[in-house]
Amino acid sequence: MGSMGEETKSVGRLAAVLGVVLLLIIAAVRFFGGSRTLNVGDLAAENDESPYVIRSIPSHAEVYINNSYAGVTPHRYESFDAGVLRIRLEHSDLAPVETLLIVPEDDPVPIFPVFVFSIPVELSSLPVGAQPVVNGRALRPFEIASYSVAATDTLEVAFKLGGEASKPVRFNPLIGLIDNADTVRWHWRPTSADEPARLTGVFAKQIRVSSEPPGAEVYLDNNPVAIGRTNGRVAVPYGDHLLTLRLPPFDDHVVAISAGRDRNEPVSAVLRRTVWLAAVDERNPYTDLNARVTWVRQGGRYVVNPDDGLVTPSNIVLEGRPSEIQVSCPGYADTTIILAALASEVTIEMRLLPRRRQETPAGDEGELAWVRFVVKQGRKKGLAGAEVFGIDKGDGQIVRYGPTDADGMLTTRVPVGDYDWWAAKEGFAAGKPNGERVKRGRKTKEITLKVKPR
Repeated sequence: MGSMGEETKSVGRLAAVLGVVLLLIIAAVRFFGGSRTLNVGDLAAENDESPYVIRSIPSHAEVYINNSYAGVTPHRYESFDAGVLRIRLEHSDLAPVETLLIVPEDDPVPIFPVFVFSIPVELSSLPVGAQPVVNGRALRPFEIASYSVAATDTLEVAFKLGGEASKPVRFNPLIGLIDNADTVRWHWRPTSADEPARLTGVFAKQIRVSSEPPGAEVYLDNNPVAIGRTNGRVAVPYGDHLLTLRLPPFDDHVVAISAGRDRNEPVSAVLRRTVWLAAVDERNPYTDLNARVTWVRQGGRYVVNPDDGLVTPSNIVLEGRPSEIQVSCPGYADTTIILAALASEVTIEMRLLPRRRQETPAGDEGELAWVRFVVKQGRKKGLAGAEVFGIDKGDGQIVRYGPTDADGMLTTRVPVGDYDWWAAKEGFAAGKPNGERVKRGRKTKEITLKVKPR
């Protein structure tokens, strides 16, 4: 019996030691682990539907009972001593929720409703000064209006500015925008440790954006998500912005735009791309011939002319429309191709000309007419030493004459035809082409061409 008594005492002492160690571990976890550490009772209460559980929205709030920490929500309790019970819940930077409860002698287990925290929310508009309308009630115009919204509430907000009203949007302070809100017109910033939640209504204009070719994605400022495609309308917030039109293989096209109540001019752009151009012998496609790019024509306009001195292989920046390109090389037939709008590179195969007898000098064959060319530098007197060249609109062939005399004049016989005429001289840039037709007749036709210093 004495031996059994000693063993019983030993077991009791061991249990007491283990209990003290367990209490020390719990205290250490509470002290070093922070006030949000869940205890076993809190974990068990997560899915507990019992009314004897203190719950909050949002959950994981600290529970203080009579100013003593009890756990975090959801927190289950069994009973309280009769008397006045002070329950206080705290959650990060939100305003605490507190209530007093009198626990009677005959019912020591009270039943609590769910505690709902209020979340600070700021309403603002761009431009500032719009009148907020909350749940159908118009408020006084503010630059920033501050509210305290229950975490369970859903508000409907709209703004009015100078007779213009935004579409309403619904939001909840915990989850943000709902109902697939337009993120261009509505900006939501959730609450954080340093700042309250903010809902900003942005007034925007529907602006038509078109491009050639169509189908480019439209990006607003630095936003990585496209807000629409050309040709169509996009919502542009009031103020100054940059629109980027993007359609591979074309280069990005950036347009500065200013949108407002009275500013909604459409945007139209011709996209450009860099085309790699090469010319080879049709029998040997591996060696470039260094052919001269005679001209490049887009939409009836010459964007490259003989005076540009462009030689293959080279890169050419072209607009997003079909192009006609002609290249020439000694010993080869002049070759003209049509380049598709989306092409990014092209290799032109040229045909070798057969050997033939000495050619008749230009102007000795065919029907000719007298033409006097007058080359001027703006409105000033004639420019001496300039060359004149023309591109036949029918077959793309080139004629060249010059130089002009001291008065900037040159009189010569020209094959009858429909031409685009330019004047060229080192140090001067050719002006717009003069598209005059050379007709039959004995009277000398006068064609004026203009140049300007580079």
